[in-house]
Amino acid sequence: MTNLYDDLATRMVPSPGNVSDARDTINRVGTEMAVTPIAFPGKEYGIWAADTEVLTKPNAAVFACNNDDSYRRATTLASGAAAEWLGERPGVVGYVVHRIVDGEVASAVFEEILSPLKALKYAAEIDTPTEAALS
Repeated sequence: MTNLYDDLATRMVPSPGNVSDARDTINRVGTEMAVTPIAFPGKEYGIWAADTEVLTKPNAAVFACNNDDSYRRATTLASGAAAEWLGERPGVVGYVVHRIVDGEVASAVFEEILSPLKALKYAAEIDTPTEAALS
């Protein structure tokens, strides 16, 4: 039997490449944070099952932001990119917030409830810029 806590702690994380890209973006753009997309095909919101698939992509869009309105825009764009990855498959989209704390990147993963209405909104908004949500 798989220990669900260990499975969650080791797999519900951003890829090392996403963490590195977030660090580079924070340093280059000079923002407090960076946000990257993450998706969980087949997952139900708020419920973790052993071996849940975690979808990150190398060279995924990184959205730079601060602790202001740009944060909301960055999380919306990241969730929209994750929704695009899922396509018509059921699952949960999310985003990862990265901050540099004491020289290291600290990351936190958030799930988002993806209602059909929100999915349509994301589909209409996605123009996927590859960088700063500040502009």
